[in-house]
Amino acid sequence: MTTKDTKTNRQKVRFNVGGTHYDVSRDTVERCEGSMRASLISDRWKEGSTKSDDPIFIDRNGLLFQYVLDYLRNDKLLLPSSVSRAAVAQEFEYYGIDADVAKVSEKYGPMYLRELKERICEQKIYLELLENEARAIQASTFVENESFKHQLPVDIRIPTEFVPFDAETLRECSDLKGLIVTLVQSSGSSSSTSVTVKEKSR
Repeated sequence: MTTKDTKTNRQKVRFNVGGTHYDVSRDTVERCEGSMRASLISDRWKEGSTKSDDPIFIDRNGLLFQYVLDYLRNDKLLLPSSVSRAAVAQEFEYYGIDADVAKVSEKYGPMYLRELKERICEQKIYLELLENEARAIQASTFVENESFKHQLPVDIRIPTEFVPFDAETLRECSDLKGLIVTLVQSSGSSSSTSVTVKEKSR
């Protein structure tokens, strides 16, 4: 075995949990040092003392061990519908890991629902930004067409179907068309639906 291979092996710990084998980074294992049962880990996984072909055997549920590792890696855990919080809590207790159960959620459970709502809210905000940008592009086309009908400068009212819009996008689109657009604040309204249009200096 090369020096590089030896160094790589020393950076991970091998487990055999109920017949299921895991290669775990030393950093992950060290996160539970002092809390995971000494009889399971002991000093065998310390630097250079565990052979790559000699995994640490743990007589527990091999499937559930992956969720224990996920919690140690991410400091939170989302369980599939086939695994209960109670089952994982038993594993935490067995390994002596003081897990924050508030960070362990079941799929379709309250925490998952809360995270789902937060993601929906974020997507709605992003969608709203895209819609404002799209309306600004439409508004710029409307403004350009209307400007052909009048002597510039002229005030043009933006149709409500293009409101609200992203003002910066409207300015940029109009600038590309040789027009300078300035928003006019409507009286008694916080949103502008009119613009002053003048020809861009050449």
